Amino acid sequence: MFIYNDDDGCGVKFAKACRKRGVACDLFREHSEIPDGEGFCFFANVQLTSPEKTHRFASLLKELNKRRNLVLIPTIEEWKCLRDKCFHAEVFSSYLPRTLHLKSADDASGKLGALEYPFVSKSHSSFQSKNVRLIKSRSDAEGEISLALSGEGIPMYGGGRQKGYLLWQEFLPGNRYDLRVVMLAGKYAYLVRRFVRDNIPLASGSGKVEPVKLLDHEAVEGLNFALEVARSKGLTMAALDLLRDREGNLKIIETHCAWGMRAKTLGSVVFKQENGEWVQTEYTAGQILDVMAQAVAEGAFN
Repeated sequence: MFIYNDDDGCGVKFAKACRKRGVACDLFREHSEIPDGEGFCFFANVQLTSPEKTHRFASLLKELNKRRNLVLIPTIEEWKCLRDKCFHAEVFSSYLPRTLHLKSADDASGKLGALEYPFVSKSHSSFQSKNVRLIKSRSDAEGEISLALSGEGIPMYGGGRQKGYLLWQEFLPGNRYDLRVVMLAGKYAYLVRRFVRDNIPLASGSGKVEPVKLLDHEAVEGLNFALEVARSKGLTMAALDLLRDREGNLKIIETHCAWGMRAKTLGSVVFKQENGEWVQTEYTAGQILDVMAQAVAEGAFN
């Protein structure tokens, strides 16, 4: 097994946890450091915090994906879902609120009124509610069509412009918080409640979080929903952000294969799937690298 030696030191800590459990592994930084042959390449919660880091990492994944005998965890598809919300919308379409991926001004104009106002508009690289806009009126929607599909594009946080597409999604009102479920190999998971911002009804990046420590009805419902998605889509390592629709059903807003670890989330209890039931473990979210290593030692990622 080969573990990516990331800038934040997660890879080093993960390798130490694996070796402690008798799992042989080596650290790598470049694709050329991995010899030919079969193996696993594991990326332990790599944080892509800048365009330069994202570009460098994308180049590394591209080279590794050419090695057909290597199994990447998370998979190429999971990384693509993180980087490209349009691709994400296609993969998880059946689990999302109603979402429109529009590629022409005529198509978008014909869909005016298809979503109730307000609705959410996203760029392909939205994160922490950045490059996410709340469209409150037909005038706002027409302005987006003009800029993105007929004009110079919508300026994006981090540089560049959103041009040639629009990604519109139904807004789900009445949610004080979203429920983030971090799922590992369909076996271990923890949850966090993330409360919405004061100035806009979006939770991502609010900093207002609450660790989940009890296996109550909502926790079990979130865990089971996330497990269903993970099994259906073959997810190896994912954080799923969930909201409820008007009927009370859980819907995916985002998924991530690398997620932030704020200090306030570290007390969340880690639960384990055993014989069709969720049971509490001795771990908390602050020990997630040990949990990953334990899952590897148990063969959960195989």
